[in-house]
Amino acid sequence: MPFWDGAFMTRYFTAYWKNDSWTRELQRGATLNHTAANNFRSKGVAPGDVVYIVTVLKGELYVGGKIVVERVVSQKQAEEAILGENLWNAVDHLIAVPGATAPLRPIQASSSVARRILFTTGKGLLYRKGKIDEQTLRGVRELTPESAGLLNEVIGGNTRITESTGSDWSLREVRETIASYFEMLSRELRGESYVKAEYNRRLRQSLPTRSKQSIEFKFANISAVLDQMNLRFINGFKPRGNFQSSLRTEVERYLADHVGFFGPTGEAPAKAPDTTKLMIAAGLESDPRVRRAVELRAMAMAEEHYRNLGYSVADRSNTESFDLLCEKADTPTLHVEVKGTRGAGESVFVTVNEVKLAENFEGWVLFVVDSISVEMAPIVTATGGQMRILKFAEVKGGLRPSVYRLELPKVRKKSAARD
Repeated sequence: MPFWDGAFMTRYFTAYWKNDSWTRELQRGATLNHTAANNFRSKGVAPGDVVYIVTVLKGELYVGGKIVVERVVSQKQAEEAILGENLWNAVDHLIAVPGATAPLRPIQASSSVARRILFTTGKGLLYRKGKIDEQTLRGVRELTPESAGLLNEVIGGNTRITESTGSDWSLREVRETIASYFEMLSRELRGESYVKAEYNRRLRQSLPTRSKQSIEFKFANISAVLDQMNLRFINGFKPRGNFQSSLRTEVERYLADHVGFFGPTGEAPAKAPDTTKLMIAAGLESDPRVRRAVELRAMAMAEEHYRNLGYSVADRSNTESFDLLCEKADTPTLHVEVKGTRGAGESVFVTVNEVKLAENFEGWVLFVVDSISVEMAPIVTATGGQMRILKFAEVKGGLRPSVYRLELPKVRKKSAARD
């Protein structure tokens, strides 16, 4: 049974690259579709597992990205699978899942993150004179799921959906593929016949750089998204996991724009619909873990933005009707209201007190981060996002009442009846 059917539990590993290998691969613009070692199989690495490419530079931990394993093969099989590449000589070679690869990009892990990394042995990284001893990462080491989550936070929004060739899927390509998928699903729900190969052929005409196999894989990813949402999917495209959360965001956006797709008109799905898609479209989250992760991601982006501009930044979200107090010499003070959403950012919710402050303080600004991606496993993490900064004068015309408080007339108590 394929790993994406959920038959196996995902395990997480690090693979250490020497500094010269790291430098060489960076210079040639390597994509993380493959890596090699002599002990992947002996360490238990299997299809569906995740391997993080790491190194130590000047005593600090760097993460280059991750590989979702499609298969573990021999040297000869790897040479046949990856034509034209000068492969390392090794006993075991990992081939990445197509459509889930990314360019090698070194990102330094903070000291606080590095010191929290734990292996399944219960031990962490060894430090000598305040620097990481690279020997503790040599070879292949198995991580705890929580530590894998920390490394996911490090690589964050730098991991993008790519094909094995390294060419990125553009937003237009993803959305056209989703639209094509839902056109097929709509016909299936209505009991109409259609030819899947014809839809694939049409998409390839519109997306000339995409192969038949890559489009089928993307359709299977969309099925996996719908399956996770407890919604009906196309039976002919068996769910394949290991997709990025950004794909789920686009599927949710499509459903939010087509609210009646799974409506009570004879096209209802076999499974109960996920009502959270409407909340997400409005910038709301029903899952408190996701809500908190999205909030923290938006706040982190806002803080980084204003610190880079030379402001001192104080978090006032727990005490004031705004989130960040930003001050800089000879510059007006800013009261920054931060809003984060997984949706497209067409609208956000603001409170009465937030509006009152905006109306009465010239330095009020709205910092919106939309299209935030969320990964649920191994821990809930939020990455990516696009920021917009708006003044109240730019947005006040878009204020719309969404909730009213209705004060009821007082009811006179009837006097007790007399005998």
